[in-house]
Amino acid sequence: MTENYTISGYNITTDPYFQNHRFGYTTELTKQLETLFVESQDKKNKKIIDKLSKLIIEYPSSPQLKNFLSVAHHIKGNYDKAIEVNNWILSEHPDYLFAKLNEANKYIDAKSFDKVPDILGESLDLKQLYPERNLFHLVEVTGYLKVVIRYLSAIGNIELAENRLEILKSIDSLEFPHYSNQS
Repeated sequence: MTENYTISGYNITTDPYFQNHRFGYTTELTKQLETLFVESQDKKNKKIIDKLSKLIIEYPSSPQLKNFLSVAHHIKGNYDKAIEVNNWILSEHPDYLFAKLNEANKYIDAKSFDKVPDILGESLDLKQLYPERNLFHLVEVTGYLKVVIRYLSAIGNIELAENRLEILKSIDSLEFPHYSNQS
């Protein structure tokens, strides 16, 4: 069951398919996405990188498949390759949120805090980062807030981090159905 909620000036959906048309996903690909998400996080899966690489050739407009490839490399400890794939995503899909979150996390890890607002937006507000969008998936919103909280904590802005944490908690208290896939 798909749910929609409004918070912080935008709507949050649990519909995992709301962006499928935007990225040109076929019914065939849509059926595979959740399985691919799980497989990309399995360190022991020796075939996922080849599988994702072939699907990316078939669906080159899919930033999600490329993100799964980046995740698979990261999970397997191939950090340079994961960064390379994420850079590829950013070059081809500069507005893809999960690539931005990966980039922001990279800068936080490197203590290059001054670069993070360039990625997440100066206001650190999802709606300001994507003013043309009114609908975001639950995983997009929670992922964004978690990285913003991590950044704010790292730079010592605890008050603002706590503010974003309260927003995250308020979303968490909503009764969304379980869904683990990334949009």
